[in-house]
Amino acid sequence: MLSIVEDLRRGTDRRVMAAKFHNTVASAIIRIVIKLALMNNIRMIALSGGVFQNLYLAEKVVGGLQAEDFAVYLNEQVPCNDAGIALGQAYLAREMMKAGVIR
Repeated sequence: MLSIVEDLRRGTDRRVMAAKFHNTVASAIIRIVIKLALMNNIRMIALSGGVFQNLYLAEKVVGGLQAEDFAVYLNEQVPCNDAGIALGQAYLAREMMKAGVIR
């Protein structure tokens, strides 16, 4: 956050500031995924959620994880935003109904 304020004071080009911000977010996501994956012995990573509609961020995260030899999966047939959540909820309800957990 402080670096954004410093960049604003210096008059840094906002495109540069945006790239720095997104690179920082991507780096944080990559570090957290790697840590959790190592703790849980996971090599396949699924990325979803509205944040991954941002192509720049998605490409940075996918590239970073693939460079660490993770298999990375993104939504292809269902949107990664709230529409995908609704579909997941409907699927879960169907499975619970089939199992007799709910009517």
